[in-house]
Order: sequence, then C-alpha cells, then structure tokens
Amino acid sequence: IDCLLGGGLREGTVVEVVGETASGKTQLCLAAAATTAGRGEAVLFVDTTGSFTPERVLRLAEAEAAAMADGGGGGIGHPAGDPSLASRVLGCIAVVRPGSVFQLLGVLDRLEAELQQQGQGQGQNQQGQQLPGQGQEGQQPGGGQPGGAPEPPGMQSDAAGGRVGPRLLVVDSVSALLSTVLGSNQHTQGTALLTAVGRMLKQLAERYSIAVLVTNHVTSATHMARGGRG
Repeated sequence: IDCLLGGGLREGTVVEVVGETASGKTQLCLAAAATTAGRGEAVLFVDTTGSFTPERVLRLAEAEAAAMADGGGGGIGHPAGDPSLASRVLGCIAVVRPGSVFQLLGVLDRLEAELQQQGQGQGQNQQGQQLPGQGQEGQQPGGGQPGGAPEPPGMQSDAAGGRVGPRLLVVDSVSALLSTVLGSNQHTQGTALLTAVGRMLKQLAERYSIAVLVTNHVTSATHMARGGRG
C-alpha cells in the first residue's frame, strides 16, 4: 500500500480506497489509525458502519510493536505487551458516529471551525493543549448537539509534537451514508451531497495539513459508487 501511494498517507492529501464488502477497507483504516496513534499523533475516526472497536485497533498496534521489536525498528516505540500501549493508542483516537450525511457534514464543519479558532490554518503552528474530546473513544451520535448531531472530538493535541487537531482523519465509509440517497429518486441530491463531502475533506486536508483516508463501496463489477474526491 505504501508503495502504491508513493510512501504512504501524506498530510494535505485525500486518499480514497474503493472495494467490495469484506475486501479489507476497514482493516486498512484501523491499521492506519493504530500506526498514527502509536506515534502519539491524534486521529479522528468517523465510523459510519459501527466497525471500529478498540480491541481490533489494539491487536493491530500490538502486532506492529512486535514486528518493530523483532526487526529492531522504531515505529510505535512500545514492546508488545507493554501496558502503556493501550492507553497511548486509544488516548490518541477519537471516534464519532454520524447517523446521516448531514451529520457528517456538520462534524466536518465544526472540526474546521475549531481548527480555525485554534489558528491552525494557513501553515500557522501553535503549541498544543488538551481540549474537549481528547481520548473520547466511542463518542456516540447525539453528543449534546442540537438535532442529535455528534460532536467532532478531534481537537486533541499530539503527544508527539504539540500539534492541535487530528494528524489523520478517517471516514469509514462515506458510501454507507449515501447509498440510500444515491440509489433512489433523490440521486441528484445525493450526488450534490457527495460532492460537498469530498470538497470539505479536501479543504480540511489542504488547509490544515491533515492526512485524510476515506473508504467507498463498489456496487457492482462495472459500476462503482462515486467517491469523495471533491
């Protein structure tokens, strides 16, 4: 995957992974989250299908730690079985579960508003501080927002570099929120919403140097759900 992407996920870019059900898209998202969080860098994981579980992330983090220990590499920097690994990894991952594409857009809008408030845009660098949402894994829909929209708990600071806000933004998956709209007589509205999501993800990536990973679903062998390219 790193070779295909020319070195892996990069800050300031959006990578869309498209595939059939059970093709490994969520596993890739969880692995990216585990690796990023293992370095002490913040992750905002938008889980639209209920596939995120702390246990799966920890298994991936432990496997990478063991591989790094065997190979003498750096990587996560924790030996397998280190009791601090769980708190380190899960403490850097915030999860939000929007129930609709409108809630997803609301999450992204509020994330950008918070990043703007913290002065992270346009290449500015600001020392990190703990903000509401740090380490709030498992945030559920209806987290205190009007209309049941979940809070975007992505404003935690990096343990690694004092950066405020997520280093990695994962959306798994955008098609889960749009499939009913795109497959109905509301197709035009669904396409417009998909374009809006893609535009917002690209804007967040470029303005705030966030690596964005989004998954989409193949609906047939010859027709793919159009993705969040913006």
